[in-house]
Amino acid sequence: MSPSTNLMLNPTDRVDLFGKVVCRPIHMTSKGYSLLVLEEPVFAVFLTHEEILDLLVAGELRVEAGYFAAHSAQSRTRPPRRRPQLVRSIVQNHPGNGTVH
Repeated sequence: MSPSTNLMLNPTDRVDLFGKVVCRPIHMTSKGYSLLVLEEPVFAVFLTHEEILDLLVAGELRVEAGYFAAHSAQSRTRPPRRRPQLVRSIVQNHPGNGTVH
């Protein structure tokens, strides 16, 4: 596999394997990534770049970029904010939604 086809993962990314196992990248080498499995018991697994790409193509691996970044974590803990009235009316009256002619 050429380096240009390697998926770049960051420590702030959330990696979901098989829809069941949540991981976080902790170390990258030229061969692949060490992923910290965030379940009990906590342990690490190593996947080569080729294995990661194969899992991604097969739909068995999903990456949420920046999931563990401070601002992303904060936004998940806050209740959703309502849009201000002006923004709601702009969105509702946008020509692309068919309400304004």
